[in-house]
Amino acid sequence: MIEDDETLHAFIEESKEHLDGIEADLLAIEEAGANIDTDLVNKVFRAVHSLKGGAGFLGLDKVKELSHASENLMNLIRNQELVPTPAIVSTLLDATDLLGTMIENASTSNDVDISSYLLALQNAVSNNLDEEEKPTLENSVSLGTANNPDLFTIKEFELNTIRKGANNLFILEYDLITDIEQQGKTPLAVIRELQQTGELVDSKVDIASVGDLQSDLEAMRIPFFALFATIMEIDLLTGFLGLDPGKIHPVEFDKPDATAPAPPAATIPDVKAPTPPASTSAYEAPPETAAAPSRENRTLPPPNKEEAPPSAVSGAKAPPQIKAETNLRVSVKMLDNLMTLAGELVLTRNQLVQAVSTHNQQGVDTVSQRLDLVTSELQEAIMSTRMQPVGNIFNKFKRVVRDLSKDLGKEVNLIIEGEEVELDKTIIEAIGDPLTHLVRNSVDHGIETPGQRAKSNKPEMGLLRLSAFHEGGQVIIEIEDDGAGINTEKLKAKVLEMGLHDRAQLEAMSQKELAKLIFLPGLSTAKEVTDVSGRGVGMDVVHTNLSKLGGVIDIETAMGAGTTISIKLPLTLAIIPSLIVTCQQERFAIPQVNLVELVRVPAGQVKERIEKIGDAMVMRLRGELLPLVHLRTALGIKDCVYLDPDTQTTRTDRRTNICDPRGGKRLEKLEEERSEQSAVEEKRSGDDRRTSPMSAYNILVLSSGDFHYGLIVDQLLDSEEIVVKPLGSHLRNCKCYAGATIQGDGRVALILDVVGVSAQMKLNRVAEKTKSQSLLLKEKQEGLEDSQSLLIVMNAPNEQMAIPLGLISRIEKIQTDDIIVTAGRRNIQYRGGTLSLFGVEEVANVGLRDETGSSCYVVVFPIAGREVGIMVGEIVDILDATIKIDDVTHRQTGILGSMIIFDKITLLVDLYGVVSAIMPEWAVYTKTQYEETGGVAANVLIVEDSKFFMNQLVNFVTEAGYKIFTAEDGMEALQVLEEEKIDLILTDIEMPNMDGLELTRRIRSEPRWSAIPVIAVTSVAGEAAEERGRQAGVDEYLIKLDREQIASKIDLYMKKQGGTR
Repeated sequence: MIEDDETLHAFIEESKEHLDGIEADLLAIEEAGANIDTDLVNKVFRAVHSLKGGAGFLGLDKVKELSHASENLMNLIRNQELVPTPAIVSTLLDATDLLGTMIENASTSNDVDISSYLLALQNAVSNNLDEEEKPTLENSVSLGTANNPDLFTIKEFELNTIRKGANNLFILEYDLITDIEQQGKTPLAVIRELQQTGELVDSKVDIASVGDLQSDLEAMRIPFFALFATIMEIDLLTGFLGLDPGKIHPVEFDKPDATAPAPPAATIPDVKAPTPPASTSAYEAPPETAAAPSRENRTLPPPNKEEAPPSAVSGAKAPPQIKAETNLRVSVKMLDNLMTLAGELVLTRNQLVQAVSTHNQQGVDTVSQRLDLVTSELQEAIMSTRMQPVGNIFNKFKRVVRDLSKDLGKEVNLIIEGEEVELDKTIIEAIGDPLTHLVRNSVDHGIETPGQRAKSNKPEMGLLRLSAFHEGGQVIIEIEDDGAGINTEKLKAKVLEMGLHDRAQLEAMSQKELAKLIFLPGLSTAKEVTDVSGRGVGMDVVHTNLSKLGGVIDIETAMGAGTTISIKLPLTLAIIPSLIVTCQQERFAIPQVNLVELVRVPAGQVKERIEKIGDAMVMRLRGELLPLVHLRTALGIKDCVYLDPDTQTTRTDRRTNICDPRGGKRLEKLEEERSEQSAVEEKRSGDDRRTSPMSAYNILVLSSGDFHYGLIVDQLLDSEEIVVKPLGSHLRNCKCYAGATIQGDGRVALILDVVGVSAQMKLNRVAEKTKSQSLLLKEKQEGLEDSQSLLIVMNAPNEQMAIPLGLISRIEKIQTDDIIVTAGRRNIQYRGGTLSLFGVEEVANVGLRDETGSSCYVVVFPIAGREVGIMVGEIVDILDATIKIDDVTHRQTGILGSMIIFDKITLLVDLYGVVSAIMPEWAVYTKTQYEETGGVAANVLIVEDSKFFMNQLVNFVTEAGYKIFTAEDGMEALQVLEEEKIDLILTDIEMPNMDGLELTRRIRSEPRWSAIPVIAVTSVAGEAAEERGRQAGVDEYLIKLDREQIASKIDLYMKKQGGTR
């Protein structure tokens, strides 16, 4: 073997390029079968042929032999003498796998036992030959020059192949010094030149002719011989190669030497597809470790090591570990762009230096803006060089699924979508292991055998879909199968058996939460453990690895229908958008990919919204109980201070409890403690007490895998893109930190690990404890009224009002000086037109809004084809809550009813009622557009369990001229449909007995009702809820109190049906 590091390195890199796509190409050849894609076959043939030529020169004999044998088999396919069956392709795949491993470990490649592979390749060729041709695979022919008659030894079969191609055969004699190095060439370049001109059958360097240290250096030569087949004649070849005619030796095709003993013929059984020797997998990943889909990482054995026979079951192989690439390919266009930006940066630097030297402040400002633009573009360009398509990972699953399904006796159709979607190189390398585990689980335990699928009336071939797409600045990867799904009842039984949860906790879980139990350590419902995978075995590692990347994993499953696993990943981990916060005057960065929302709890709401369950703090948020932790507690900070905003001085923070220890559920002894507490309060000086605004909490709602929690911080500073720096060795074991960053002012901010904080504080246990509490809370609230999204405002001093958020287009802050009074009506110039302004106090018996201020807020909403505004004094909050509405006590024009919010009576504003009372002609216009259509009244069924909203909907629809039928839930609605002819249905979603989605499914499944339009009316619609409704068969999603939209849509669907309305 030649130990020329530079040449060897070049050969290895070139060989990796040749082998890079060979697996996918062979699978495509297999899929085409007899309909051979000639270009694809030639591409694979050339790749293997290129390996053979370079390996021969470098003395990598085992690489040369194996690639030569693979080339012979590919040649038969190329000449359409052999159909590439799955067995043939498996043989080639195994051979190319080993070639890749040998090239990675070139220095020890000659010690590898490749006999089983050669035997399989030779057997595949032999099976396609006539009986009289088979001996040619064993008979050898010696070829050489007059001075060296035994330079090359080739099989008679190869010689016959050359003869059939009507090629001339030559032995070319090069001197590496005079013919190659002094001519400015490299050996590999000469080999490439020969391969492009003809066929390089074999090559070797005659090291024995070099001489020793006593030889004449000037006369020294390093002979390199090449056995070369070409259609060129010797005279043309001499000029083409630039060789002396005396160095080109024609070879006459003689008969094989009959006296030369042929090697003993081994008995070759019919082998479908050989598998590598067991001992070559000594360094493979252990079976329980998920690994990335790449060629098997066979470690080359030491010399003279006895080989075990090939394994009989290829499926038992451990999946290979993906290697981090040390080289990246970057397009010339991208490099040109980087150079252009670098030039712009130099120019901007010169401008900045000049502006600073002349003390030109305006020039500095201008150049700074230019510098910001150029550096942003440069950052994007550099980051794009790190981006790689997920197809680099996805395409390797074709082999994984093919081999696995074959071993398990299953038929699986793998569909890959979105392989062009790009992710950061670091993430691409990190997701290989988890994805491999998930894909193998889907094939092994998700998709059934053909017999089982036939019994379930499914196609015998299962479907596995692997897709990637962008959503919300992140990448979503989905693994979807149409298999048996996850049996959640078995999961529950197994979890109970292992004592991981109690029965009450399991009963409180949704189907999605139950499916996620497979991520618990060591959990599996498989009847037997296989060598392939186990759904649940190692899945906790998958979950952990993805969480470390900032990924979120979700599961949708249905028994008998299949499972979809969704993985949400950030685009990059190098530069990330973050929120900068402070805790105890130190700065920390929170990755925005983990940030769900920001919540500020005013001092007056702390007692109502923050409670204590056991020893854990929780916050009420939209009917849920959110685990809560203070950042200083998570970091173990004991001596706490706070910054007084008035004096800008630091003061000792004596507050240790997040919530009032007497609040919430612990008010039983409040009266007994009150006198004692007042005495304590008198001892505290007013200057030493924290004021109410200071007692408000800044809470970050963070996503930690599959649950959310709240993190309390001192201050919110700003959002910015940060460069992630690795932590020093002294901080690497701190779970709470993911890295560090240096800010513009030179200060260091530690990057918080959201998952690490939750793990250290054991917040997942708190989340589990609060689930049952949240469900009880929801049940109590659902018995009152539907959940509402409300804008809370103060109209007059101490008079609180609420406006349904779903009806609002936008909220504007205006200057009172801009209000123009025309014809007794207030207006303001707005977006190129005029916006009419109204006040609730103009029609309702409520307090007068304070108009002495310089500004006010306007709630803009549409009515009668135009936008109008309701003026309010102050915006208090936006609230999602389940609140009981009293539609009697305070009901009047412009007011739908009242409710209790923040311990205050809050009036629910009727936006439509306010405007129609002041401008009745607009309401008349709205009503007459339905009356003009003529005809008899259509029958509308309203399904709603809330008395308040039922009354509102009945009024809206009756005003529009329709006949009304009502039902309180889905079961009652089906009874009405049996008895009456219904033209359209308005239904709530959340209802007892049968909800709106199930009702819609029943309607769509019944032919006599399937054409009836179904409009869902809800308190607030969301994309996810609307998508579920669309799948169930809902035609429209509308807000319950939007009377104009409801009447308009009813009229539209009645016209579509050709009905009366």
